[in-house]
Amino acid sequence: MGLFSKEPAEKKAYDKALIAMLSKPNAKTMAAMEDASAKWPGGWQGYLFIGLCYDLASCKMPFDPGRADLYHQKAKEAGRKAGCDWVESFYSTFEESAGNFRTEEDYFPRVEYIRKTGAAMLQWHKVGKNNILPEKSSKDDVDFWYPLFMGIDTGSSGLFKKPTEEQSDCMIQESCFSDYATACLCYRSAMQSDLIKRGDSIIEDAKKLASEKKDMYYMSTKDTSAFVLGYVNLIGGGPFVDVLPDSSRRTGWKWIWLSAHSGCMSALHFLADLFNSDMGKEIRAAGADFYSMDEEKVLQQLLQLLELSYGRNDAGAMRRIQELKP
Repeated sequence: MGLFSKEPAEKKAYDKALIAMLSKPNAKTMAAMEDASAKWPGGWQGYLFIGLCYDLASCKMPFDPGRADLYHQKAKEAGRKAGCDWVESFYSTFEESAGNFRTEEDYFPRVEYIRKTGAAMLQWHKVGKNNILPEKSSKDDVDFWYPLFMGIDTGSSGLFKKPTEEQSDCMIQESCFSDYATACLCYRSAMQSDLIKRGDSIIEDAKKLASEKKDMYYMSTKDTSAFVLGYVNLIGGGPFVDVLPDSSRRTGWKWIWLSAHSGCMSALHFLADLFNSDMGKEIRAAGADFYSMDEEKVLQQLLQLLELSYGRNDAGAMRRIQELKP
């Protein structure tokens, strides 16, 4: 270390290519990123970004989950070589089902990839902390998520152009995640008016969901809005620390219960995975409030939701049922 420490030239070239790609993501910068990644064994960030672009049809890349999988395998391998636990944590969430078990139909495949990515970003992005970009970088992790979500193909706008049904559904389901990514950017840059606008949008969608509270929802239902709102409450407000009317943990868990009740598989997984943790008491108390029932009955309610989710091809639901059953 000290005066004689020197970062390998390949690592410097890799970091330079990563910053260039995130500053202007396109086919050219991604090709340069891939070339730099091949020369730096522990470079997983570029592979992850490119893979997600193919999953989401973002940054003018086509929707190609098969091709995306190749990049994800490379990202995992490079993450292991780098000894990065964050990569494994991200994929543990990203690879779960992320549909809605109360809708009449399944989402378009790209829509579910948007929901997968959004749920994983929400849980593994830490405001003000770099897990993806180097700690001393000129950028931080929000510069990874912002172009990814803002670049999603949601159709051409214009008087004579109309988005397809798939593009419209993508726009609906990406909105709360792009709002969150934008809010993180605004928080860093002290852009208070834009931050409030994004926060109000998520709060409005969550309140609309609460007013509906039923057993069947449409493809346009923004069930993830309550998950996002609940999660930011749990972390003390995140980018919305000065925007939320109530940032208590109790309120946060109730929003997440609403999201899970409304069919959001990601919110349901989150509750189930933490039910027997040191946060279990909070989860049971909030669930009892939400359903107006005794705390002793909350576990049975959670198991019922998991069974409904399993019935809609949620492979991870059965494992959770088996882990939670008395």
